[in-house]
Amino acid sequence: MEELNQWKSKFFSIVSHDLRNPILSLKGMLELFSSKLLNEDDLKLFMKEPNKNFRNTANLMDNLLMWVKSQMQGQKLNKKEIDIYQITKGNIEVLNQKIDEKKLKLENNIHQRFAYADEESISIVISNLIANAIKFSKQRGEIVINSEKKDNNLIFCIKDYELTCLQNRLPKF
Repeated sequence: MEELNQWKSKFFSIVSHDLRNPILSLKGMLELFSSKLLNEDDLKLFMKEPNKNFRNTANLMDNLLMWVKSQMQGQKLNKKEIDIYQITKGNIEVLNQKIDEKKLKLENNIHQRFAYADEESISIVISNLIANAIKFSKQRGEIVINSEKKDNNLIFCIKDYELTCLQNRLPKF
């Protein structure tokens, strides 16, 4: 129980940090505008960045809400054959702004594409792994995403300066 409480505290700390930055950024800009230190043209120019950040934040919130709902309702996983390449591609598109900010090179080299799993759950995990790889990569760094089949598992790897892997069970053929 103590270990679970520590995990929960760490989880909330990470989520709070990811939510706090875009909210404080917007708050600061609105205060400057209210104080008439920014005119309407300046505000339009500066609002592009928080707008991008809020799209990423909204995606994080959606993922968290889906996860909390599944935990509270004891929701069963909807396992089916899913396309890991497409899920990864979609998550990269959502995180593209952060990738561009750090001038990262990101390669989606997924060759083994299909797994038998819950799509929403896997998408959340992949999104978090990619976001962490972006966060901890150095400016102009490289992130490489691979997959391979090993026995009856799909090995999903995101490599930045460390190696992070996720294993999912594939259907037996």
